[in-house]
Amino acid sequence: MVIALIDDSPHERNYLSSLIMNEFEKLQIPIKQFNFFESGEDFLGQNDLNHYDLIILDIFMEEMTGIDVAHQIRQQNPYVRIVFCSTSNDFACESYNVGASYYIQKPATPQSIAQMIQRLNIEDYEFRRFIQFPDRQQVLLRNIIYAEYSNHVITIYEKQERETNTRLSLNQFAELVADVPYLIACNKGTIVNLHEVAKWNEDSFLMKNSATLPISRRKKKEVEHAYKQFLFTLARKDL
Repeated sequence: MVIALIDDSPHERNYLSSLIMNEFEKLQIPIKQFNFFESGEDFLGQNDLNHYDLIILDIFMEEMTGIDVAHQIRQQNPYVRIVFCSTSNDFACESYNVGASYYIQKPATPQSIAQMIQRLNIEDYEFRRFIQFPDRQQVLLRNIIYAEYSNHVITIYEKQERETNTRLSLNQFAELVADVPYLIACNKGTIVNLHEVAKWNEDSFLMKNSATLPISRRKKKEVEHAYKQFLFTLARKDL
């Protein structure tokens, strides 16, 4: 989970972030990165706005309001969840016009943060995660079945029989998905989505789209360990 908190009050940033981290820790939801910004301008001045899973915005800020910032965020990122924080409920209707997922009235409490997390259904955030390539194409991570590299091009085979092609090295693609535990390399040129494996045959994966992907000898132990760990993690979630 990568979170941005935009508020022009240092006190509010510290207070809110503490509440959020405490509630996420109770639910054992890991926060990979938590970035703070004093203004909407600071946030929008970043090179890449697309790696956030959750953006929390104060509404009353100098120059750009939280609503203004949200409109610009939506132009670049249709998937990210936006939550507004405000001392007033006056902007609740406007917040939904930019696809806000929740509205917290200040002062926030542990209970209001817990309600926010419950409303957002944070555990399904991985279904909304996507990557963006240098050519601006975007792919939802959970839509990927597998990706193959050939002649400086990555071909991504997706659900609904879609294909996305982008000029990228395999190493560059691997870096983009390095923090996604269910995407692993099964051979030198193929990265597979373990959620889309129908059957494991030690030396190959049979995918749900009927493709058979070989597992190289060099990666056999590594792939076996990753796949067993993946199945164990799924089993724990089902308990």
